Amino acid sequence: MMKMRKIASLLLIAVSLTTTMTFAGCKKEKTEESKPQTVMFADFEQWAPDFQLMRVMSNFGAVSVNEDTEFVHGGKASAKLQPLGGYRVSQAPFKYKQSDPPYVYFPLSSVNFEYDHSNVAKIEKIRLHLYNAQSEQKTVKIGFVAQIVNIEETVRTAGTEFALKPGWNEINYFPDYALLNVLCDMHDVPGLYLEFEKTASRDIADAPVFYLDDIELSLRKTPAEAAEAEFAPGEICDFEKRYQEFIIAVEAIKEETRGDVKVVRAADEGLVAPSGERVLKLVTKPGSVDYATWPTFAIPENIVRKSGFMNIPKDEWADYVFRFEVYMKDTTDYFYAEYFVAGNNNRHTISVNARIPGKKPQTGKWLTYEQPFTEFASAIIENPGYMRIAWAEYSAQEERTYYFDNFRFEKKTVQE
Repeated sequence: MMKMRKIASLLLIAVSLTTTMTFAGCKKEKTEESKPQTVMFADFEQWAPDFQLMRVMSNFGAVSVNEDTEFVHGGKASAKLQPLGGYRVSQAPFKYKQSDPPYVYFPLSSVNFEYDHSNVAKIEKIRLHLYNAQSEQKTVKIGFVAQIVNIEETVRTAGTEFALKPGWNEINYFPDYALLNVLCDMHDVPGLYLEFEKTASRDIADAPVFYLDDIELSLRKTPAEAAEAEFAPGEICDFEKRYQEFIIAVEAIKEETRGDVKVVRAADEGLVAPSGERVLKLVTKPGSVDYATWPTFAIPENIVRKSGFMNIPKDEWADYVFRFEVYMKDTTDYFYAEYFVAGNNNRHTISVNARIPGKKPQTGKWLTYEQPFTEFASAIIENPGYMRIAWAEYSAQEERTYYFDNFRFEKKTVQE
């Protein structure tokens, strides 16, 4: 259906708007006995459902209809994307910028438009076309929305980054079933997202321009199978398994203080791991004001819940503790362990330094943190959400390195 010109002039979606849309569905299909079924998920040839149901997150930038055929892959129209990302410069003494990556996502099911592709086990491949209107290479990250928290917030899986040369780019994204099944229920995935690089500006004139067209799904005849994550007794995350390289999320109010995290072989760092061979390496970044903000890294809710401590009977809680190891390489620092009830509610925070039994924080040595179950509100144990580690912003212009290992729960020994 050909769109009227006036629609194009009305479509510009501002950075501050968050829609209540639910995305496009199955429109054009073809089946062949020898090939997977191909579904045109969105070709942007009509307002509804393609544009109407796209979810443009806060601070994204702008989305509009394009009918210039130079930037159309198929048909007569495409989606023009101008990503910005959040950007704020505070007043003294907190002179910093706050920046969130710009992304849009497309719900994988819709009651109104009678389609449901939320069972990603049935999706073999997602193909789409992006036109990079810049003269230099850009990037886009594609992945799945694991949870819709509210109208302005989602939980997203680690996406795959694709390089975009100037001009048209065909992108083929293959779901990582094993990783997806660990982070969420891969049979009920809310959406597909596209994330772009941040632009340090609020002005839409400064935004790069991309054109999106023809999102296709290749559907499997037989749903894929992915093994459930296996946990050793008491294990939450010990960084020995492949999926554990991709699950740690880092957040920072001040972008410049966002730490770098990476799973590394302890031996390559001149260390002996407390458990196994691999550890999480954290490199923190300086800010401008001591203790002004608290960057974090987090173990996702789905992992915490699958670890199993929520099934321990209440009358046995007195016998259990949370533990992990931390190695402070350059300097001792203030860390906090934070535990949440499912749904990002009711946080319990405790100083890591205060929970290193019988030892003062020191550099060059593995130290064990522990926290008894009995010190938590019941909901933290019975209905757990994610766990995270927070550290203090510091003004000294230096990077600092720390290592973490073997987040776990375990029964106290007889001596304890």
